[in-house]
Amino acid sequence: MKITVVVGLLFVLSPRIFAQDVPQVVTLKNGIQYSGRVATIASFPAENVNPWNNANQIALVDDGLRRLFFNRNSAANLAPLDENHPIANPTVFDIPQRVYTGVTKGFGNLRIGLFDEHGHRNVQSTTTEGTSTFVQGITRITPWWCDVETLANSDGEKMRNWSMKISTSSVPPDVLRHLLESQIRDRNNPAEYLTIVDFFKESDQFKEALDELSFVAERFPDIEDQIREQQDAIRQARARQWVRQVRKRIEVGQPILAGSMLSAFDRGGIAGEILAEMADVQTELDSAAPRVEAGRKTVVDLIDSLLGETPGESLEPDQIPMLQRFKQELESEMNVQNAPRLDAFTRFASDPQMSALQKLSLAISGWFLGSNNATENFAVSQSFFAVRDLVIEYLTSADAGRRRQILEDLAKYEGGEPVYLAAMISLLKPTHAPDLTNHDVSQPLSFEFEISGSKADNGPLGFSYHVQLPPEYDPYRRYPCIFTLPGDKDIEQQLFRWCGPFNDKLGIRQGQAMANGYIVVCVDWKLPQQFAYDYTDREHLAILTAYRKVIRQFSIDTDRVYLTGHGFGADAAYDIGISHPDHWAGIVGISGKIDRYPDLYREHKHVGLPIYSVVGEKDLDSKRASEGAWNRWLPSRSFFDCTVVEYKGRSNEPFLEEIVEIFKWTQGHRRRLPDRSGFELECDVRRPWDNYFWFYELHGIPLDKVVWPYFYGRSHPSPVTMIGKLKPNQVNSFFIGPPNQGSGATVWLSPDYVDFNQPIVISGRGDFKDFVSPSRMVLLEDVRGRGDRQHPYWANVHCRGKKWEPNVVE
Repeated sequence: MKITVVVGLLFVLSPRIFAQDVPQVVTLKNGIQYSGRVATIASFPAENVNPWNNANQIALVDDGLRRLFFNRNSAANLAPLDENHPIANPTVFDIPQRVYTGVTKGFGNLRIGLFDEHGHRNVQSTTTEGTSTFVQGITRITPWWCDVETLANSDGEKMRNWSMKISTSSVPPDVLRHLLESQIRDRNNPAEYLTIVDFFKESDQFKEALDELSFVAERFPDIEDQIREQQDAIRQARARQWVRQVRKRIEVGQPILAGSMLSAFDRGGIAGEILAEMADVQTELDSAAPRVEAGRKTVVDLIDSLLGETPGESLEPDQIPMLQRFKQELESEMNVQNAPRLDAFTRFASDPQMSALQKLSLAISGWFLGSNNATENFAVSQSFFAVRDLVIEYLTSADAGRRRQILEDLAKYEGGEPVYLAAMISLLKPTHAPDLTNHDVSQPLSFEFEISGSKADNGPLGFSYHVQLPPEYDPYRRYPCIFTLPGDKDIEQQLFRWCGPFNDKLGIRQGQAMANGYIVVCVDWKLPQQFAYDYTDREHLAILTAYRKVIRQFSIDTDRVYLTGHGFGADAAYDIGISHPDHWAGIVGISGKIDRYPDLYREHKHVGLPIYSVVGEKDLDSKRASEGAWNRWLPSRSFFDCTVVEYKGRSNEPFLEEIVEIFKWTQGHRRRLPDRSGFELECDVRRPWDNYFWFYELHGIPLDKVVWPYFYGRSHPSPVTMIGKLKPNQVNSFFIGPPNQGSGATVWLSPDYVDFNQPIVISGRGDFKDFVSPSRMVLLEDVRGRGDRQHPYWANVHCRGKKWEPNVVE
């Protein structure tokens, strides 16, 4: 009954390479692990597979279901799997089916039906020769993947000999159980039933394993001791799994849900050490609110002692309403997410060497700027309420005259210096937040917006985006974000892929994005009756406008925004991500093409922009369009950080089973930004709107260098190549190119990579050497325009022709 197979045998590639190998685990430098058969290849597709220890730079891991490709040098460790590991010795069921053995080519457009209880499903294939319907059946089941093959039927002329791998988790549970139980040959042999238990254990389906054991216990009471021992081991494994899920919910900011999960778990028969761990988690949950309350009370008591029933002589008249406002704000706003802002105050609250005003200054400045930026200077701290009010008004005002007046008013406050403004802005709640008082997280929020249309559009164009918030959303917490572009599916279907179905009992959606604490933004970026991505300025403007609006509305961690797409939505994600790489922590393209402009831009030095491509082995259109880019990036460490995932035997699909793996990948990637160790970009410009990268913006691209989307393919003139170098070991030294093309340029400056106490030096396009002071106007206008509150630019140097001038806002 139980047979042993080796996961990931690459017979179609080169059986000789893997014949003596054992499955291995590859640990990448970012902590991600892949298990399966490993090898290296020279290029994609994998025609010549070689052992790991050779000169080929592309690593290949075959885990049975998929082939994964990445740069070999991104691996930190390679080790054999323990021979007792389930991957090395899985429980496998062969399902007898009448398999079609004919030879046919081409799959066309596919419509795939649902599995019936026998593991059969109908597949409709439409090609230039017409439409045919044939039947596929599950022929092998492992804990992680299944073989699905074409079955013999009456429609023999147009059948497709199609073998593929699918995730076992994608098979409906009732179908899976029926197929497993149908393989039992001897109903009086408990070992055959226990093999099904082994299967569920190996696939981490512990509830199903316990259910099966209960059935076996009823049928075979004479092996009660053996069953009891297994039940106990499975209960412990399930409890550990549950604790991990609870801790994950706490980690992603869902403590209420974590507490409910912990309370709901049946502790019967659970080992003492696991019960102790559960108790520790419960204590952690129970102590969070009292800690916050204790911190708040300490500050409020200090304020009350200063105010008293009659204000003390040490306070100025204007300080009294400020302290009362601070007290009220702590009482209404302080929570687990923002309480760490008072850590500096808490450390010195009992210090006898500090005055009450100094301590209070630490509390006020920590509340506005963060504990690391807290100051004892009460004269500075007391101005922060007024400064914050002015900053919020500036960022939300459409009146240019009022904004100029606000700049003048900010200059009057000690707390209005750029160094304080930047720290304060990074901790602001979203400045354009919608009212969420009565929001039900079962449904996404919808927003409409307009962009200016071309003359042919006869006016502005309307679009929308939809936002699904995770459970217990708190504007004081920064959330990672899936920013996703649908292809041929509608918004709700696209959201379902990431957010899952709504659970009435829990009152939440149960998809992976929600479990991992992500905000999901889905942009309805297409015009009516649009069935392909057109690479136009209109599409770029619509998608980037939605991005800038949503980061003003919600508390999104702009260092962890992942641009994703399915189908031709992935085409759009590749193009917009590669054309504007400074916005994104990574690009995830599912069944899409790296074609046209992204392919032309494949030589860009984007400092390792992370890209994760998911494709089916039979999706020849996507693979052919993307091969050039993949073969440039996969062997290279200096351009893109690229991973390609190829599902065996699969076509153009949404690959819902890959979503879990995508979230593992996002955990290891953050947006890459310049720092003082040096930074280099070299990017071609073939459209006027592809003209800014990180700190460098080029103006006035010559039109004779432009490749317009609607005329793509007629001619490809040599592009303008933007070169921006922040030289390592040379503080504040920039090289900017090209020297002559374009009407001007802007170099944007941030303390992340420049020292404002030393001169800024620019060469390549004219020469500049001078001190540049941080500017309130540049900083606030940058945040008002780009919306990025975490990494605003503090100053700039702008040139017309070759003459540079600091702090210009146009």
